[in-house]
Amino acid sequence: MKNLWSYDKQGQCVVKDARSLKQPLIHMIANCPKYFSICDNFLRGFSGFDYTRMFGEFDGPNFPKGQARFIWIREGKQTWLVNNYDLTDKQTSNPKYEMGLGYVNFYGSSKKLNLDVKTTIFVPLEEMAELWLVDITNNSKKDKVIDFIPTVPIYGGSRAYVEYHRDVVRLYNKSEVKNSIKILPGLEWIEGSTDSSDICYFMSAETQTGKKGNRFYSDRETFLGPNNMWLKPDSILNDIAPQKQCYGKEAVGAIEFKKIKIPAGKTVSFVVINGITFTGSKDADKLIKKYSYKNAVKAFDDLNKYWQERASRVQITTANKEFDNLWNNWWCYQLSMRYWFGNTAHPQTDYGSDFAGWRDFWQDMMAATVIDPKGLEERTMKTLEGIRLDGTNATRFFARTKEFGSDEVNGLWCDHPYWTAQTVMILANFLGDKKFLFRDGIGYFKDCYQNRGESKNDKWKKGYIENQKTTSGKKYTGTVIEHMLVQIETMFYDVGNNNLLKQKRADWNDAVDQVKGENVTFSFALAQNCNEIADLLEKTANDLNIKEIEVFAELADLIQNFDDKAKDIPAKQRQAVLAKYLSKVNDAISGKKVKVKISKILKDLRTKAQFVIDNANKKAFNGYYYSGYIFADGKPVDTIWNKSALNKKNPTSNDFEMMLMPQTWSLVSGGAKKIGAEQTVIDSVFKYLFDTTTGALKLNYPAYTKFNKAIGRITGFAPGTKENNALFSHANLFFVWALIKQGMPDLAYKVFSGINPLNHEHEIIRTGPWIPEYYISNDNPNIAGRGEYPVLTGSCAWTRYAFQNFFFGVKGVFEGLSIDPHLPANKDFQKCKLFIKFRNANYDISFENPKLKKNSTAKEIIVDGKKIEGNIIKPFKSGTHKVTVILG
Repeated sequence: MKNLWSYDKQGQCVVKDARSLKQPLIHMIANCPKYFSICDNFLRGFSGFDYTRMFGEFDGPNFPKGQARFIWIREGKQTWLVNNYDLTDKQTSNPKYEMGLGYVNFYGSSKKLNLDVKTTIFVPLEEMAELWLVDITNNSKKDKVIDFIPTVPIYGGSRAYVEYHRDVVRLYNKSEVKNSIKILPGLEWIEGSTDSSDICYFMSAETQTGKKGNRFYSDRETFLGPNNMWLKPDSILNDIAPQKQCYGKEAVGAIEFKKIKIPAGKTVSFVVINGITFTGSKDADKLIKKYSYKNAVKAFDDLNKYWQERASRVQITTANKEFDNLWNNWWCYQLSMRYWFGNTAHPQTDYGSDFAGWRDFWQDMMAATVIDPKGLEERTMKTLEGIRLDGTNATRFFARTKEFGSDEVNGLWCDHPYWTAQTVMILANFLGDKKFLFRDGIGYFKDCYQNRGESKNDKWKKGYIENQKTTSGKKYTGTVIEHMLVQIETMFYDVGNNNLLKQKRADWNDAVDQVKGENVTFSFALAQNCNEIADLLEKTANDLNIKEIEVFAELADLIQNFDDKAKDIPAKQRQAVLAKYLSKVNDAISGKKVKVKISKILKDLRTKAQFVIDNANKKAFNGYYYSGYIFADGKPVDTIWNKSALNKKNPTSNDFEMMLMPQTWSLVSGGAKKIGAEQTVIDSVFKYLFDTTTGALKLNYPAYTKFNKAIGRITGFAPGTKENNALFSHANLFFVWALIKQGMPDLAYKVFSGINPLNHEHEIIRTGPWIPEYYISNDNPNIAGRGEYPVLTGSCAWTRYAFQNFFFGVKGVFEGLSIDPHLPANKDFQKCKLFIKFRNANYDISFENPKLKKNSTAKEIIVDGKKIEGNIIKPFKSGTHKVTVILG
């Protein structure tokens, strides 16, 4: 196994030869949701506030191509591009690339010029700027005189105009050049809308002693010259002084330092700053003045301290140091990028967009409880306001601005409410806040959608969103539990002819987007939420002696009076109840609140959970596994059509089709247990979905090979890619969760090992420290095992969440810190630790399984030298506490 990268003592991902990589290894550099930079192993990339205000240029799918930060050096008539990404150019020897938390380093040497160069790129804390620290060392025995020209393309605008209307947008560029370069468009234009703006895109540079440059280039055309090539700029190769400055043309930032003397064996250093301000030149000047070389070095030190602290809030220690580094540092960082920027976080495969989908950010929040509990609490309250009274929700959330967006084209997803309830329950437990469910004053979302996405209000202004109003025109607000009940109750009644949850546009699997029918996976998930919300409500209400809660009058009609002999409500009756409710909430509501007894709500939720499970078992289980989708006519989308093909060597989707997700939630919800099918389901998963090449589970099998419009895009992807038969990391982690709930941690760890990047050859996986969205399966003849779409989805969130909460079993509950480990009988976990900052104290927890007993659980828990009863540590008010857990 050839290693293309490794991890040093600092935890950095180190690529000793930047030319050795089969594709660019990209880093997203940020420390808060304010500004980000994208950088690869040759410093190609861009930076920006978001994709509407970009300093540098996103150059399309399969990024990066030509846009870069350029480190140019000239000695006499010899020029050297230190980070030349032309792999045929060997002038740079030992090109080394290091990725750290929030920064990159690039090293290059020139034997011909006898120079070494180190460049560090980072975003300083809470700033809308990028800094470069450049050190140039003279390795010769004689003094040298060089010219240094740091260069960066300045795009200055929205990604939308990289191609479309680009020629118009560049006409707004007006430069201001005086010891720095500033591009001042004076307005921000979106087709159909124009507004004035003081936005300023700026670049500056100086030596460590504060000396400014001698030449300033802002006009891209004359800087590059006739060949218009970034690797061969006319002005640098031929030492041509600036001829013009940017005025109604494409911009560049290039600053030349002439005749810099470097004594033999010594180093000269520079700082380069580029960024964006919204208030014109004055604020740009303030940032330029602030970041002298000395202050930039301090800013880098502050950045490192910031990430050390953030990553320290929960840490694991096993016998596998590389795994510890990835889990503690890199996957914490990956989660933070997702949490702050949503889908902005990885542009390599054209996913640059300043929003996250509803399920994306709720899953990210599930894993962020430890690293950002306060921020998460605030975000949860804000995000609950994205729920509509019909139980659906805003599909887009702009992670950086915390604002909602209405997707008026793509419709709604049936799985979205599931993630909301799961995250709310996790957070309430972690905070220990028994009043969490009863917090009030939370609004509801209103846009063009009505009737749970089945129709739109034709009179609604396009793109307009607001809060739900009462008939008196006031904003309506309710409690957390009311919002949960709105989602759960409407899901129960929103069924098709088979009395299961309607599919809507799609579910978690975005590519099953044409099925007109019902969804089994999230019917099971609905039942799970009903039972778990009931349990949480019962506990908190009892502890607080709450006997009833208030909900808006229209919602109370959905909460039924069930007795112990209650029978399932037929589909047409459910649909009629929902239609009546929707007719009352599609527009303004009365605002009247009524009191409902907690006991009635509990009976309602638990009875409905049982109805859903019984119906799913009846309609979806084929004796081997569960169908995931059912057409409106009752025929399964995925089931067995030819039983004799189950043992066939190369079956096709005409023989049978099996999907992973319904199997997972049949186990998680307890649905399979109800009919004694747990082991049958697990056996079928490993028989049909296990990929022997990668060692993880396929999303479906056999792969589709022909597009079927009745099912959707899943059938059109090449076999083994995306949702057609690939090995999705978070779907595998969902099944890990299901197996641990069955008391099978060793089998669960086997599944995780298949998606663990450390277990894959670098030349094949190509993702560096990131855990990818999915791996291409062995049903693809060309690129099996390739890791795809790093930093895009909840893969890192679920990896962090699964290990802390399920394998180590350390999670917050109202009473304190619960410890319920299900660690694999693997030498890496024979003696291991988890450190966590929980509420006001620190817990250093050691786990010991000396005999490596399989499927072991906590036999004894010792806290500060004293054995405790049960598995919950009452929360301490302060200090660090030693905990020992003996497994057996």
